[in-house]
Amino acid sequence: MDILWRWIKIKINKKISLVVSLVIICVLGFSTLINTIFVSKYYIYEKSKIINKVYENISKLTLKETIDDIKFLEDKYGVKIAYTKYTKNIDNVNENIKDQFFNKGIKLNKFWITEDTLLKSKEDKVNKIYYQNESKYKVFASIFLKEDYIFVIGVPMEFVNETLGIVNKFNIILLIVSIVIITILIYFFSKRLVKPLENLKDLAKDISNLNFRKEEIKTGDEIEELSIAINTMSENLESANKKINDKNEMLKGVISGISHEFKTPLSLIKIYGRGIKDGLDDGTYLDTIEEEADDLNNLVNELLVWAKTETKELELKSLNLEEILLETLNKYSVLIKESNIEIYKDIETLNIIGDKALINLLLSNLVSNSIKYTDNNKIEIKIDKDKKVFKIRNGNREKVSNTDDLIKPFYVINKSRNKELSGTGLGLTIVNNICKAHEFKLEINSKDNYIEFNIYFDGCNSSVTKGR
Repeated sequence: MDILWRWIKIKINKKISLVVSLVIICVLGFSTLINTIFVSKYYIYEKSKIINKVYENISKLTLKETIDDIKFLEDKYGVKIAYTKYTKNIDNVNENIKDQFFNKGIKLNKFWITEDTLLKSKEDKVNKIYYQNESKYKVFASIFLKEDYIFVIGVPMEFVNETLGIVNKFNIILLIVSIVIITILIYFFSKRLVKPLENLKDLAKDISNLNFRKEEIKTGDEIEELSIAINTMSENLESANKKINDKNEMLKGVISGISHEFKTPLSLIKIYGRGIKDGLDDGTYLDTIEEEADDLNNLVNELLVWAKTETKELELKSLNLEEILLETLNKYSVLIKESNIEIYKDIETLNIIGDKALINLLLSNLVSNSIKYTDNNKIEIKIDKDKKVFKIRNGNREKVSNTDDLIKPFYVINKSRNKELSGTGLGLTIVNNICKAHEFKLEINSKDNYIEFNIYFDGCNSSVTKGR
């Protein structure tokens, strides 16, 4: 789920980048359109607001107050105000107005107040725009009558069309350049995203085909984190797959071993049974059948014990290893005496954490193994409290080149030298399973005509729980 979420985030980030790019392009294009269509009108609208404010102020004043405050109103609102006596001579009215504007810095090439304008101004102010082509500007004028005087409020406006044309041209160039840059950036970042993702896709395919490898990706973002997660997953899967393969190989060996161990006793039982049927029994056939049946029974019991050590839920408690060892030696005391085996003990009290039944089985298998295979009738046993180790050594002139073979099911160095202890080849396999379950360290050494088993308890049980 974590890997899927990272993948979704990358996809979302990529789509967001594309959306942002499109938004930027749209904003630039919309800005150009707004400049072309609306800025000129908005400019006139703002100028008309200024004139309306001046007109509202004049409407509240008397004629004398208006004439006295003209300079104040001009300075406050940035306008020019001209006035003249109302006469029927339109030409004189226009000339007086033009002269006053000229004296205030506004040169009018085209300006004309018509009779129709004067009639309308008696009811309300009349707004007009006078274009001055030669002067490269225009005048926004508001004409109204106050008593018997004609007032004209004028605001000069520069020609914005040329300016807007330059601005719009610049915006178009900026838009084209932005599109090119954004396209390049999108291509670059998309490639930067897609290439590692393609590598991860190939890695995932290889892993699915059991080709466990790694892909080194250094992007400094979520993709790198994703690659680390997949690499870790690949390592874990490789390790798990190896364990499964090892288990399968071991299972094949176990099945082969079980088949071999069962085949010989069953064949003998069949042969001797047929001999009894044919009247060939010399009085020993039933004993032989019973002996082989006992061997099969022992083998089945060992298999059951082995299976139990693989799956048993541990019942952990504090145990005195010295006491369990002495109990085990006492159990085999008669056999040890009959076999003329000398036991050399150097043991100290050592407390461990473990499952009592399994620890009993562990020591019992090691002691019985030493009794079966010692070839110098000597067994050395040591418990070192300080080093937290249990050691058991017996003579063995047949050196084992690979001690790992000893813990494989049904592996036997040679035939048991003690006929009272039949060997199935599962004893040391069970010992190894018990050590793994308790997280003990099992070490086997074979040299100088002896074989030695060491079990280290130091730091054990750190993660062992009652349920495995």
